[in-house]
Amino acid sequence: MEDFAAFVATHLRRSRVEICQRWLDQLTDLLPVDQRQIFPSSTLLDHIPVLLVEIADYIETPHESEVTMSSRVTAKATELGLLRHAQDASVHQILREYDLLATILESTVADIAPQYAGDVSPLETVRTMQRVARSVRVLMQTTVDTFLAKYDETIDEQRARLRDFNQALSHQLRNPMNALRLAAGLLDPNDDEHSPEQRRVVELVQSGVSRTQRVLEELERLSGTRDENDIPSAAAQAIDLRAVIEDSVGQLFNVAKARDIGIVLEEKMPEITVDAGKLELIVVNLVANAIKYSDPDKAERNVWITADQRGADSIEIRVKDDGLGISAEALPHIFERGFRAHQHLDDRHEVDGEGLGLAIARGCAESIGGSIEVQSRPGEGSEFTVVLPRSEARAEVGGEAGAG
Repeated sequence: MEDFAAFVATHLRRSRVEICQRWLDQLTDLLPVDQRQIFPSSTLLDHIPVLLVEIADYIETPHESEVTMSSRVTAKATELGLLRHAQDASVHQILREYDLLATILESTVADIAPQYAGDVSPLETVRTMQRVARSVRVLMQTTVDTFLAKYDETIDEQRARLRDFNQALSHQLRNPMNALRLAAGLLDPNDDEHSPEQRRVVELVQSGVSRTQRVLEELERLSGTRDENDIPSAAAQAIDLRAVIEDSVGQLFNVAKARDIGIVLEEKMPEITVDAGKLELIVVNLVANAIKYSDPDKAERNVWITADQRGADSIEIRVKDDGLGISAEALPHIFERGFRAHQHLDDRHEVDGEGLGLAIARGCAESIGGSIEVQSRPGEGSEFTVVLPRSEARAEVGGEAGAG
């Protein structure tokens, strides 16, 4: 008489199609794909029946090499991993699929055990069940390893394409930027022939070109097309914080005026030792966002900018608005490149963008040892707090508190 393990193996070989159909029926309730996408062939069930034969052989003759080294089982498990990747499955899904198969096999063994004519000891039953579980784990590992290898390959290809695109884009932008920088440098805001308004325009052109150049450099750093060490950065220096913020806000004066938005700048601010260029990028992007997403339904709209010490070693700059605000669902994602919380309102508010401003602001803050925090409620507005190292910050400068 055949032993219990051989009896189970024989039953699995004979019932492999029925077992697969049972597995497939349960998968249709588990997975968001058509069942013919799981086993796409003329006979529908062509992957798992072969694997079940290998499992049966292993149960009857428990040598691991018969599962791990079999060309048939490796080929089918590998094919299944590639198939599930092509169907945009996840590792979690694959694990659930094999867990379901293991459950069905275990219940099958339990169902046929009473049919065995001989005596079977509890130890032999346990060992048989262990072989079932072991064989499924080995097959699952092959499938998952194949899936992950294909996933990594796809990610590497996407990164290479993205890097090539960013390099081409940076090259195309850098050439006209060099020409603009040269032309802006030839303009003299102190020329006696310029009217006060013309001098202001020249200053705005020069400031805008410099800021755009820094944005381009920061984009190159964020996209990985340029090494951080290749991007020139002004040495940290003690600056008049209010003066830098005032200059940054000045670049947005006309935009704010056109939208009838007031910008209130705290008069008394501390000095700070920092890279002024990156600080300017942070402030410009935060204020520009506050202006862009102001609430048109409010009679009065403002942006408030304040700065204070935070403890002994830090300075915090707060940019607060009474605009549209940000939902709780969107809040965790607003610093992600390409994410825009109010994209659906572009037409109504006549705004657009690429979702890079806040990512650039955070990247600049982190590169100088700081961070950005945000609090917001829909309909009430947002408050961004930039925390920067105080470094060699000195006494406060400026006059009495007031509006700017």
